Amino acid sequence: MTLAEAIVQARMSRPNTFSDETLTDWVSDLEAGIQTEIWLRERGDLLPEYDFDTDGAVKLLAEKPFDKLYVLWLRAMISRARDEEADHAAAKRDFDELYGRYVRYFAGKYAPALLTPSEREALYASFGEERQ
Repeated sequence: MTLAEAIVQARMSRPNTFSDETLTDWVSDLEAGIQTEIWLRERGDLLPEYDFDTDGAVKLLAEKPFDKLYVLWLRAMISRARDEEADHAAAKRDFDELYGRYVRYFAGKYAPALLTPSEREALYASFGEERQ
């Protein structure tokens, strides 16, 4: 899923008037979390800070079937910003469930905790090549 696709799907799922830039910032926050919490990258490493106008076609990190994370995350952030507690709780619950599944999948497949930092970086570099 690309950044633009995530934003379009989120708008379809939860119509809103938030700017593309605000939604993009929220996606950037999620991508940084994925890289630090799941991929185990250091915060000092290059983490994504997307710009909607230039990065709309960028493929996001979590691939199918986990790409719905972005739509659920945006829905939760939109609902939270609107103080819509019930929808926020439902979207956050769905997000947390899928995020947990992604953590287990990624850890089981790649075992980043067992790799040295240089081995992890080589793995992540190969992901970058696949995304282009």
